Amino acid sequence: MMTVSEILNRQELSREDIIRLLSITDKEEHDELIKRAYSIKERIIGRKVYLRGLIEFSNYCRKNCYYCGIRSGNHKVSRYSLSDDEILEIVEFAHERFKMQSLDPKEREGNFDEVRLGYHKLNAIAESMRCLRCSDRNSNRSSED
Repeated sequence: MMTVSEILNRQELSREDIIRLLSITDKEEHDELIKRAYSIKERIIGRKVYLRGLIEFSNYCRKNCYYCGIRSGNHKVSRYSLSDDEILEIVEFAHERFKMQSLDPKEREGNFDEVRLGYHKLNAIAESMRCLRCSDRNSNRSSED
């Protein structure tokens, strides 16, 4: 069996390598894995932390994916659907509560860096309005609800 160091020095991991890494119980091997993961994260992303948030405006779904707790066939779940005003209120709250960075338009022209920085308040509201106008929004409700 390959050591953790040998696996971590490979360019590509096999299915067996991944299983081996996910099965680590030895503290030294675990520490080595964490240290390597952190060094890769620091090299690629840096020492920044990025936050992302979602507003779930409904738990109605017309699909019946067996693994999912809100699948259409789960009649025990309490369903909800937020109104347009409730969604906009949440957008306003989130924007005020969690101040997000944004780039100057000249700086963001031609790159996608702002995607990880978040939305300006007006962009957040505009994006939520796009969801509110979506033709799928009201058709997601199960016919049984």
